[in-house]
Amino acid sequence: MIEFSSRQFPILFRKSWRTTGLADRIQEIDADALCAEYDRLRNAAPSRSAVGKRHFVRHDGRLQARDPIRTSEEHLAIALWRNERLLRPAGGRQHFLDYQFPLQGSARADAGLGQVDLLGSTDQGRLMVVELKVRRAHSSKGDAPVLALMEGLRYAAVVHANRCDIAAEARTCFNIVVADVPPIVQLLGPACWWDGWRDMSASTRRAAGQWESRFLELSARLESRLGIVVECASLEGAELHDVTRDAHGPILGHAPQMHMVHLAESNV
Repeated sequence: MIEFSSRQFPILFRKSWRTTGLADRIQEIDADALCAEYDRLRNAAPSRSAVGKRHFVRHDGRLQARDPIRTSEEHLAIALWRNERLLRPAGGRQHFLDYQFPLQGSARADAGLGQVDLLGSTDQGRLMVVELKVRRAHSSKGDAPVLALMEGLRYAAVVHANRCDIAAEARTCFNIVVADVPPIVQLLGPACWWDGWRDMSASTRRAAGQWESRFLELSARLESRLGIVVECASLEGAELHDVTRDAHGPILGHAPQMHMVHLAESNV
């Protein structure tokens, strides 16, 4: 097994994706090199079971003392997890199994790897790595979709590598059978987050370029090479202001609706 270090994966762990020149930056991504990084990360992925740790760590939805008062992505993730499932536009449901799903084996050795915002599964048992994004302020678009894609890919590589151990725990904890296929990478956000990146002002659009078509081309190549599925999904009724709290933690008063985002139809 290759020892993990984020420095070995410069595309997957790239942090800066500015709006200016976004289309060009996406087009410059070498899809073959990105796929090679995904495969290397699978080989270098930490194994929690090898160090006696569980993947499902019995989250209960309650906020910790360190959690910020202001509603954040984490609060929305917990609220969605408490809803348990969403209807998928293509049919069936997706189930939220856990939030802040841990990937690290050793906190020191695996620093920088992060946690999955939401781990889910389809009715057919296909695992879903859900990367949740929000629009944090009225004047900010939030993180770029391509950054969300890179984060989702690196989490998916680790989940893919540990599928057998995760499947065994999921069968015990949730009585589900996890399918032996690569995971779905779902980029999920409230409608306002997607709108911020699709409906930019004329000057911002000129600076960014037609990033949507480049994004779709890259996603298609990744799906073909890696066997994953990349989904872009929007939530209605799940903005940050829709999240409230009760005695058990963040909650949504109603089940949000999910829609697939068709980037090809964006305003360009």
